[in-house]
Amino acid sequence: MATEVDICNTALSLLGCRADIASISPVEGGRFAEVCAREYPIARNLVLEAHDWSFACRRANLAVLRTDLFGWQFGYVRPADAVSIVAVVPEDDRYFEHPHEFIVEADQESGVSLILTDLPGAVCRYLARVTNTSLFPEQFCQAVAFKLAMRLSGNIIKGTPGQQVAVNLEKQYQTILASAIHFDMKQRRKDLDLRATWSKKRGLRV
Repeated sequence: MATEVDICNTALSLLGCRADIASISPVEGGRFAEVCAREYPIARNLVLEAHDWSFACRRANLAVLRTDLFGWQFGYVRPADAVSIVAVVPEDDRYFEHPHEFIVEADQESGVSLILTDLPGAVCRYLARVTNTSLFPEQFCQAVAFKLAMRLSGNIIKGTPGQQVAVNLEKQYQTILASAIHFDMKQRRKDLDLRATWSKKRGLRV
């Protein structure tokens, strides 16, 4: 499984640079280690936010902070590691088949980010800010490497040539990202197909 250093070195290789970074936390090895340490988290988060990745999806029981707020019955505390909220559902809705309306706003008094909804005892499905690369699928790692290379290109290849490299990398990145998303969605369909088969054998509806 790729590490942060592996992804950074792959990105440098895409730019024709010697891949010699030993660590980005702490910064160690190679003259591009510092810029990779700065740009890698941004590139990773941008790819993470591009899709509701299965490996990053979580669910959580929500804690009420406010009630009767701006016409909403409940104001729940948004999970601290959430990149985005995918759905808000009742606790017993295991497959998120009955989502409820919600919005996300900052509480004016506490500054805490709230999920506003009319659903009591709400559970949310959300996209978490995952940093552990051992959880990343290989295609996701490739997408991050290309996104990182795009962000590094201006620092490494100056002027018009650097801009052209970035344009070419963007095209490749979009292709790799689409492939990674397709693979992720395909895995979900397999899970749904298995659930349908399991339920059919037991005379259950899905």
